[in-house]
Amino acid sequence: MSTQDHTGCCIDRWNPPGIANSSARVLPAGTVVLSRTASVGFVAMMGRPMATSQDFVNWVCGPELDPTFLMYLLRASRRYIRRLSSGAIHKTVYVPTVKALTVCLPDVDEQRQIATKVRSRLAALDGIRARLKDQAAEIGGLSAVFLRHALSGGL
Repeated sequence: MSTQDHTGCCIDRWNPPGIANSSARVLPAGTVVLSRTASVGFVAMMGRPMATSQDFVNWVCGPELDPTFLMYLLRASRRYIRRLSSGAIHKTVYVPTVKALTVCLPDVDEQRQIATKVRSRLAALDGIRARLKDQAAEIGGLSAVFLRHALSGGL
């Protein structure tokens, strides 16, 4: 049985006859995907070969574009990308709009260095968030009387 995501779509298997009889194509691991409809601006990188729906714009990066760098670049541009969306009820960023996006790219070695630094800093932030969550839980376990006493300088 296949695992399903929150929309009910199969996320761990694809059906070769289904792919063959659709406009979808299987993209390689490392493909960068940008949601262009309901959740405009969310970005991920495929960890294995997958197919996407027309709700995504996909980049299979060549030797001059590091996919991790592109993923972080698009994530950092989420607000801007959302401003490019249109539609009264259902926001969408249309493919011609995405194709018109331009960025100045450093050489691929510098892209990799930047991506490594971003990954490292995000990991550090995750650690800080986890510690703050643990501290908040500990504080939540203290009695209100003890906290009032401590915060008023009584300890």
